[in-house]
Amino acid sequence: MPLILLCGHPCSGKTKRAEQLIAYAASISTASAPVTVQLINFETLNLDRNAFYKDIPSEKHGRANIKAAVTRLLNPTRLVICDYNNSIKGYRYEMFCMAREQNTTHAVVYCNTDLKTCTEWNKKRMDAATAATAATAPPTATAATATATDAKTTPDGKTAAPASAPTTTTTAAPPPPPPPYYNPTVFEDVSKRLEEPNEQKKWDHPLFIVKPDDPLPSSAIFAALYDPSKAPKPSAATVAPKAVETNYLFELDKTTQHIIKTIVAAQNESTALATDDIKIPPAAADGGGSGSGGSGSGSGAGPVLRVNFGKKISVAELGRLRRAYLKLAAMRPPQSTIAIAAAFVAFLNSSGKETVKDLNG
Repeated sequence: MPLILLCGHPCSGKTKRAEQLIAYAASISTASAPVTVQLINFETLNLDRNAFYKDIPSEKHGRANIKAAVTRLLNPTRLVICDYNNSIKGYRYEMFCMAREQNTTHAVVYCNTDLKTCTEWNKKRMDAATAATAATAPPTATAATATATDAKTTPDGKTAAPASAPTTTTTAAPPPPPPPYYNPTVFEDVSKRLEEPNEQKKWDHPLFIVKPDDPLPSSAIFAALYDPSKAPKPSAATVAPKAVETNYLFELDKTTQHIIKTIVAAQNESTALATDDIKIPPAAADGGGSGSGGSGSGSGAGPVLRVNFGKKISVAELGRLRRAYLKLAAMRPPQSTIAIAAAFVAFLNSSGKETVKDLNG
């Protein structure tokens, strides 16, 4: 399902908007069409925002954690809300690519709150957290009194030591949650990094800009996300290539070698003209088939392919063309042996003529 990126200064109201989106999703969710929402922010990942921005390595590690969480949770059945500053446009572009890989939509909600208001809200968080810590702090522990019996005097006039006090075990309290505010130094540094989203850029589109007093256009956001016509179209960058045969590399090497041998044999015939078509019989196109070598005497099935360079090409040039095709086929592999032969012959007809032009030039 879609991905929603919340963007803005620190303490600009992003979490409040995320809660509103979650509430709206719950209101439109039905038994027949449930909407599952997953929120990703500092609290859900138990990240300390001040340690997050402590230095460059810490920030890179933190951003990688958030990106990994989005990658893990983003799927066709779940709405993911990334409640993070998302202030760097390059990072928003990475998130856009992740949504596109899942063939789903995404949207950016920009909390356009002025920096002065953000500073005041951060200070309120700091004051509230400080007051809450002071109110819940345990009283200062006093020295424990021993419950030992009074010291007694032995018959020889010595004083006996009192019995030792019973030992008690205490369970360590869980660590407190990370503070919900930014330290002033961290806040000032992070607030200077915002690269405002631009709706003209594909990774910031659709863009919804909300100010502190504006109502959140939840219906418009969900309409844009769940509109079937807005889903990205499959492309070579997003569609996984079809699985090839397990012996693909072996067949690729064998088929191209036999075709090259067939061409060399045809060019070496005394009656062959440079302008004649060189026929690649099915047996050669099938890597030799049941025939001998590249003579084409086999019984392979498939069409007869033809190569015509307009001029004889040396064995060295044919080897260079073959190596170039092997590199190309490694990136975009054909799906069958016949397809390998047809694609290789088409490559030879195109690239071989260019080679002839270069040799004549």
